[in-house]
Amino acid sequence: MASLLEEEGDLARKSGDSQHSLKVYDEIIIHYPDYYRIRDVYRKSGDLQYKNAHLNHYKIPEPFFRVANDLSAGKEDLKLLYERIDGEVVVGKSFSEKINASEISIESNSLENKSPRLFQYFLYIKSLGLNGKGSFEESNSLLNTFLFKVAKSDPLFLKIHLLKSNNFKGLGEVQKSFDELRIYLEEYDPLLGVDLEEKEIERSFIYFENKARDHDRRGNLQDAAFHYFYNTENMFLVKSRNLFLESLYKEFAVYYQRMMVDAVFKLSGSLSEERKKALLNQLDVIDIAKVDPLAEEGLVYINQYYKEAVPRARPVLDLATLYGYSYYLINRSVIRETYYNSTKSMTSSKKEEILRDFKQAEYELRWIIFADPRYYEAYQLLGWMYQYVDILKNRKSGEDQPSDEEKYISVYEKYFPEKNFEENIELYSQVLELLGDNFENKKALSDLRLNLGNNYFLLKNYPKANEQYSKVDSLSDYIISKTQFEDYRQKAIFLFNSARSSIYVADYKSAIQKLKAASDIYFRNESKKTIVGKDSAEKLEQYKLKLALLFTLTGLSYMEAGEYSNAIPYYKDALSLNGENGWIDPVNLHNGLALCYQKLGKYKLSELHLTKADKIVDDRVGTGWIPRGVKLAFWDYFWDWVWEVALPDGVRISGEGRFPEAISPKFQPLMTSGIRVNNLIASMEIDGAIKEINSRLAYVKSKSLGTTLAGSLIGANSLNDLGYLHFKRDEFKNAIDVYEQAEKFETEKGFAAKARTSFKRKLYSYFGHLENTNEDPELELRTLGSAAERILSSKSDFIKGCLGDVQYQEELIYSETKKCILKFYNSFSDHDPTLALIYYYQGEQFFRMGNFVAAFEFFGKSAGLLENPSLVPKEVVGLADDPYSRKERLSYSISRANLYVRLEDSQKAISLLELASETANEFYYIQEWIEALVTQAEIFRKEKTILKLKKKSIKLVLFYYLILI
Repeated sequence: MASLLEEEGDLARKSGDSQHSLKVYDEIIIHYPDYYRIRDVYRKSGDLQYKNAHLNHYKIPEPFFRVANDLSAGKEDLKLLYERIDGEVVVGKSFSEKINASEISIESNSLENKSPRLFQYFLYIKSLGLNGKGSFEESNSLLNTFLFKVAKSDPLFLKIHLLKSNNFKGLGEVQKSFDELRIYLEEYDPLLGVDLEEKEIERSFIYFENKARDHDRRGNLQDAAFHYFYNTENMFLVKSRNLFLESLYKEFAVYYQRMMVDAVFKLSGSLSEERKKALLNQLDVIDIAKVDPLAEEGLVYINQYYKEAVPRARPVLDLATLYGYSYYLINRSVIRETYYNSTKSMTSSKKEEILRDFKQAEYELRWIIFADPRYYEAYQLLGWMYQYVDILKNRKSGEDQPSDEEKYISVYEKYFPEKNFEENIELYSQVLELLGDNFENKKALSDLRLNLGNNYFLLKNYPKANEQYSKVDSLSDYIISKTQFEDYRQKAIFLFNSARSSIYVADYKSAIQKLKAASDIYFRNESKKTIVGKDSAEKLEQYKLKLALLFTLTGLSYMEAGEYSNAIPYYKDALSLNGENGWIDPVNLHNGLALCYQKLGKYKLSELHLTKADKIVDDRVGTGWIPRGVKLAFWDYFWDWVWEVALPDGVRISGEGRFPEAISPKFQPLMTSGIRVNNLIASMEIDGAIKEINSRLAYVKSKSLGTTLAGSLIGANSLNDLGYLHFKRDEFKNAIDVYEQAEKFETEKGFAAKARTSFKRKLYSYFGHLENTNEDPELELRTLGSAAERILSSKSDFIKGCLGDVQYQEELIYSETKKCILKFYNSFSDHDPTLALIYYYQGEQFFRMGNFVAAFEFFGKSAGLLENPSLVPKEVVGLADDPYSRKERLSYSISRANLYVRLEDSQKAISLLELASETANEFYYIQEWIEALVTQAEIFRKEKTILKLKKKSIKLVLFYYLILI
């Protein structure tokens, strides 16, 4: 029945019949006091009676009293009651109207006696009016008279503290204002319906941050740290109350954790320095090994903070606090690790403490990632830590010293036994996949891509590194340039590393652009600082060295791109800025210049720089070159590290060489010598070149470099150079011996491809020998037969290996053999042309012996191989997939024509030569065209075809005439 009456009352109220509605609600209150919705009926009745309260002298209806005086009234009841009162007394009212309405309400309704709760609320309204009037102190005084009586479960409690905060703000007492806000946050309950504007709480964060920065500037480091503590505490309250999660908390929670930790470390480091100074004043000797770079008293508060904060953070998923704790553990360990290593005071127990902190940080960060797989800050910090640990493992205190992992192997096996660079790749790839390319925080994507690129670079996966660096660069379109990187230094280093990755993948144009951009950044940001200030001289020196390094790489990029004239000015500028003891060894710069001049055909200038490089090396005594300001032991380790990491054996090339900014001192003379050899060869100074090569080989042996890959490559290349020089001097026997020695050496070293090339060169030297001697043809046939057998067996072995078990399956053997033959020819397209030459010379030896049948047989075999070497399909010939160039095919056609001449088939020979001469003429292959015409003329001469001979002779005469004029 009560439900029907309530429905009737609601319909009457909606239709505007307030009197009937009130009558029905009163009937429910009187006759159905236990109705389950009686509180709603009270509220509706009260709302109708309190409407236009000012017309009734703010008389409070009885239902309001019943709700206010009900000790069991809930938060929702009180919230709705206060909202109805505010609608009549507060909303849209001036400060004087609020004061007047509250005073009338209190007096006319005898609220102090009839309802303490309503009495307190109208006093609050009066305080609101006083606040609007500017009487902040009076407003607070009035609030303090009853605040202690208000329960925390009453919405009025939060309203009072917000008003007090506003009053203190008006009085200029900012600290007290934020103290009141803190109470509000601590007791916040969304059910109370008292919400705060985001800008108010944001103002408190900004205030404490500014105070912290001010204290930091003044040297009050402890006060600075405490003010960051306030912000982290308030941020926890924001999170635990689910306030502003997508704005304030998301944007600033991690930031304030970092700022707090950094401030604490600054304080602790300062206290540690003061302690060391005090000890030095008291004692003659201080035991540095016992000094902690972070004074414990500076860490007391933060240790206590995280002891309490971490457990309470997990239930409410305050991941920023867990991140801050990880950040604290990692940085604490890094600071101590750096200090202990620099003072040589590291012990196993200290190492274990450091790695234990890292492991705890790993657990925390993994927990964060488990709780929120898109929490990119955790991925970044965890990835950085993994990278640091892996670099730490490989660190050596000296060249002959064990690595850090070898030194503390039991500790590393306990905490970090695995390799972490690969783990990082997976880690960063995972979060980037989860975030997606459309993730709104482009700065986060940029940072993650940058870290991923750095890890690929450290793993020497340069194409992948270059790909990630390119994506970082593309994200700059969506990020304000000043915020993408921490400062100009980070951007310059990014460009530097990105340029290096571009060099490794042979994208020299991109590398040049990045290096020039990095140079420009340093010029704009550091050039002026080198002019003024106490340390301007030191800054100038550092500035010059940075530019020298960048100019060196720019010169290298131009050189690798074949733009030698553009490379030279950069190398010269680098040489000038670097000096004798800069970051770049001047020997390498002189070698770079020598190489560029060599490529430009300026051999005298090239030799000038080679001579300077030799002089610098000769003038060095003992240890050789050491960069300015670096201790010997450190630089020995560092230089080897640069050599092994930045320049792995695979990219060290003898002769021309690469990367002149970082050629190891022991390899420098070989670089110089290699360039000199090429100069001498190009200048046709054969004796000098042979002498230089022999000197080069002797150096490799004397320095025991033959065991290194670089030394082995130099040995192999030097032997091949020697063979070439003997070949050029028509010393074919010597060339054969040297190439045989080279082949044996390369086979022993595992250089299969180079050994095959040396064998081929040995064959060509042997062919040269055959052309110039008349030794026993039977002996020559045995040698040629052995060579042919070797070449054929290499093909047979390849096909057998390719077939595998298929060779025993008759139904597949034919089709699979064809596939394997094609694979062989794809790998060794020189097989048929080389075998054709052997057959030709075998035919010649048989011809000398008078065995014309055998001679013609081998001439025919040779011609057959040259007709379609490697069985290339006709539709592919002349296209991009053809393994032979058009010029090579012309040469094979002319060779076939000569074979047909030997086979006494002049018609076929002439037909081939006609086609060859037309093709050569069409594509301007002058040498081949002349050769074809001369061969035709020779055929006509022998056949005494005078008319045709005259035509060919006229063509040749005209051609030579055109050349002469």
